[in-house]
Amino acid sequence: METVNSLFLKKWHVVSAIAAAVVLVGLPTVAQAHLIDLTPGGFGVASVIGNPADEADFIENFVGLDFDLLYLEKFDNGTGFDGLGAAPDSGIANYSVDTASLLAQDIEWDLTGSGHEALFVLAKNGKAGGPNGDFLYHLYGVSPDQRTIGGPDTVSINGAKDISHISWFGGPSTADVPDGGATCILLGSSLLGMAGFRRLIGFRKG
Repeated sequence: METVNSLFLKKWHVVSAIAAAVVLVGLPTVAQAHLIDLTPGGFGVASVIGNPADEADFIENFVGLDFDLLYLEKFDNGTGFDGLGAAPDSGIANYSVDTASLLAQDIEWDLTGSGHEALFVLAKNGKAGGPNGDFLYHLYGVSPDQRTIGGPDTVSINGAKDISHISWFGGPSTADVPDGGATCILLGSSLLGMAGFRRLIGFRKG
């Protein structure tokens, strides 16, 4: 299990992985990807990251985004969907979580017509269960082919801890701007370049 500090040291590798996945999805001969595991094995933090806005801020800093993420929806295994995000489970945007197991859950989403797309999925363990009493999380990126309609994909913390809640984060939809994959390739290249020049940042944006 990794700590937040060690994860920040791997930011270049995370951004590179996202860039590589984006480039691959932009090529028509490559099979479609699904969720991109950005934190294999999960990671622990000494205290809960916070509410969805705090989780979005954490992801922005961890990945090194130059834009603000939108909180789309959250599913709590105790209370269900909270319906407070920018694209809530309302019949326009639709989400599904298989609750047969709390260790690993299959998720799906359909944001068609909502004006939004999913970019990241964050899973959290409900209590301090890490080796040092840490609160456990697992972060996934969403490949471009899954941003509007995604899944079924399986999420877990580390395969050994129950999931407390699953949150979706994203932004305005870009699905109505077809370009044959050129944007995906350019974005991948720019992310690789950005990764080489960005200095590692702390938990909060400067």
